[in-house]
Amino acid sequence: MVKTVLITGGAGFIASHVAAALLRHGHRVKALDNLDAQIHGTERKPPGYLDRRVELQIGDVRSPKAVRRALSDTDAVVHLAAPYRPAIDISGVDETRPLSFHSPYGCSKGAADQYVLDYARGYSVEAAVFRMSCIYGPHQYGTEDQGWVAHFLISALQDMPITIYGDGKQVWDLLMSTI
Repeated sequence: MVKTVLITGGAGFIASHVAAALLRHGHRVKALDNLDAQIHGTERKPPGYLDRRVELQIGDVRSPKAVRRALSDTDAVVHLAAPYRPAIDISGVDETRPLSFHSPYGCSKGAADQYVLDYARGYSVEAAVFRMSCIYGPHQYGTEDQGWVAHFLISALQDMPITIYGDGKQVWDLLMSTI
């Protein structure tokens, strides 16, 4: 059965890969994106890597009108729009695992995750939280603040200097796509 899936933040790096996978499985894909991350000069353009079969609606997830319009004739939502994190139906860490955050940043992310889970439970909506961080793969570009892995790799490939803040002993994990 073909489902219509809306991807919020649909013009983004991860969203483009999710859209491609959904299209390969025969689904209809709609994307809602304000294109803030895609600004080229003064003109906002969809990224060239976004599959032409994706029905792009330019709008902001903070606009109830834009969201209502995008949700019409939609069976499922993959929420990837910033500043929120994705909520997709996957198997992950059991929700009975106790929360343990070690920074205000981690606490804010954990609180957002909990809002999604509590909303889903309260309104009988199927949802799961999949928090991705430090990801690099095709179509991703970054800055020191957002997408630092891409920024480091692209800078290294272009023989540009890399600035490391702090004492240089920070440890991060990362996910890498080979698609």
